[in-house]
Amino acid sequence: MRALLIEDEALVAIVAEAALTALGFHVEIAASAAEALEAVSREEPRLAVIDLGLPDRDGGALAADIRTASPAIGIIIATGYEPSTISDRVPPALGAEIVTKPYSDADLEAAVRRLGLI
Repeated sequence: MRALLIEDEALVAIVAEAALTALGFHVEIAASAAEALEAVSREEPRLAVIDLGLPDRDGGALAADIRTASPAIGIIIATGYEPSTISDRVPPALGAEIVTKPYSDADLEAAVRRLGLI
C-alpha cells in the first residue's frame, strides 16, 4: 500500500517514514504542497500524512484538495497545535485524523488504524 508523507522537516520525515514502512506502507516523501500534488497526480496513494505548516501552502487546504481529487484517500494531519484550535483549518467534514507533534510511532499507528488502513 502506498503512503504519501508531506513533511518539510527532514528529521520528522525520517522518523515518520520509518514508522509507516514498519506498518507495511511504501512511502513517498514530498517536502511541499506542490511536490505532493504532483505525486498524487502520478499515482494515488492510499494514505496521505500532511504537515499542517507547509512552507508553500496550508496543509489543511492541501488536504481538502487531495480529498476532492481522491475521496478514498485516508488523511492524517500532523500539527504542533492542539486539535481543538485547528477546526477552521481542518474541518471535521474532511474526515482526517489529527496527530499532535511530536507524535510517536504508536500515535501514527493508532491514527492509521482509526482510518481502517491496517
